[in-house]
Amino acid sequence: MWLPAQVVLLVAGLLLPGAMVNRALGLPRTAPLAFLGSALSLYVTVVGCQLLSIRVSLLTLAGGLGLISLVAWLFARRRRDRAEARARDEDDLRGPLAGMGPWTVLYLLAWAGILLRVWHQPLAGPDIEFRWSFLAEQLLARGSLDFYPPRRPEDFLHYFWVESLPPGASALHAWAYACAGTAIESWTAPGILLQVWSLHELIRRTARDAGGPRAARFAVLAVAACPLLTWSALLGQETGLTALALTAITFALQRWQRTREARWAVLAGLAASLGAATREYGLVFSVLAAAGLLAGGAGRGAWLGFALASVPALVW
Repeated sequence: MWLPAQVVLLVAGLLLPGAMVNRALGLPRTAPLAFLGSALSLYVTVVGCQLLSIRVSLLTLAGGLGLISLVAWLFARRRRDRAEARARDEDDLRGPLAGMGPWTVLYLLAWAGILLRVWHQPLAGPDIEFRWSFLAEQLLARGSLDFYPPRRPEDFLHYFWVESLPPGASALHAWAYACAGTAIESWTAPGILLQVWSLHELIRRTARDAGGPRAARFAVLAVAACPLLTWSALLGQETGLTALALTAITFALQRWQRTREARWAVLAGLAASLGAATREYGLVFSVLAAAGLLAGGAGRGAWLGFALASVPALVW
């Protein structure tokens, strides 16, 4: 495949499905929320292929993402006016750079360090080679997850690590490798960088809603100066996605509490499902989000939207 087309396909898969879902739900069509929805869509596609005995490949992954995008687009067309009106709370498209003023230089310096690290080692986790990336490689090589989690003696010939984590993080790597045509770690860089950007942007929006532009500016600077949070995404494991899920749940619940609109409860459910796609204790994300809705006295519409968006949390 032509290299530019491969890159476009990779980025489209990381953003387009989530963007269409956001459009259908009337959520802000920003990169963080688009990435969140797309990462969850990849996980659902991988598990769906497994349940339906469809071989996992570039064609089936792209087909699954395309189907989700098409369904969301058709739904958005039916309620276009309402969705567009609700998306107007998207105050700017500059992301974490918004309102930084003279602090922009410091923030860009932090990003220079992030980019340098990703350039030299896009997947930094010590167990990448035999777990997170390896599972993605085996998924594409064998076309299924029949060997995972390993239960039979022959399964251990393909994956020897005894675990049963949902393949949320590995699904992202599998998409990168499928687009590349082989397991090239540098192709995972867009997904890793989008995790960092999404964390910064969601924290900025949460802090701005709580304390105004000044609070948002200093929250972003604090996040950029936090090596532990940055490292959680650069590892290329589940930690970046769990951090993103928790941040998105907080943001969604805050917006829901302020507006009482069911769409934010839906976002909380989607974020909880993304967290559930990464760890064996994943249902705790749904429990945490549900506790927030319960404490806020959510109505029937909010609970229904949250429950439907939480269905992917139950599939593993």
